[in-house]
Amino acid sequence: MRVAAIILAAGASRRMGQNKMLAQVGEEPLICSAVRAAIDGGCDPVIIVVGADAHPMRNALAAFDVRFVTNAEPVAPPGASFQAGLATVSDRDAAIMVLGDMVDLTSTMVRELCASAAESDTAIVLSEYGDGITAPPYLVTRELFSEILQSDAAQVVRRLAIRHAARVRTLRWPAENMTDVDTPADLEAVRRRAD
Repeated sequence: MRVAAIILAAGASRRMGQNKMLAQVGEEPLICSAVRAAIDGGCDPVIIVVGADAHPMRNALAAFDVRFVTNAEPVAPPGASFQAGLATVSDRDAAIMVLGDMVDLTSTMVRELCASAAESDTAIVLSEYGDGITAPPYLVTRELFSEILQSDAAQVVRRLAIRHAARVRTLRWPAENMTDVDTPADLEAVRRRAD
């Protein structure tokens, strides 16, 4: 199965006060963790959806084989960034939506999402953490691309999961894999772990 990864990195980072995707964690910017997981998980292409000021992100990811798509409305729902990236995917069997600040996403998780879609009559693969919290990464198969692009961006994948409930699979991950970075305190906690 040929799968694209669409990494959402266009948000305004209002609670952080700076572009959190570019914040240093260990030796590299925060977003590199999600990019590496997608690439090592076998995704191609890996598409980074960025805001209007894409130059710093391009510089930060110069060492990776990734594509960039711009979402000029960073306050729009995350689904709008997913739609922007998905609109550029023309020849893949599925696409995975990834949040750029999910520092504990692993290549194993990405591969398992792909395998789950390939092994059954599945249209959507969701991720569930801990005691039932649903959050990205999500996988959608090609047959839903046009429906996603024509849908309201707000919680677009979750809405489709309800509509196509008979063809949804859910993979369960430990709660700690859902760690993301929204505030300076979150960033400091992730940096302490990386030291």
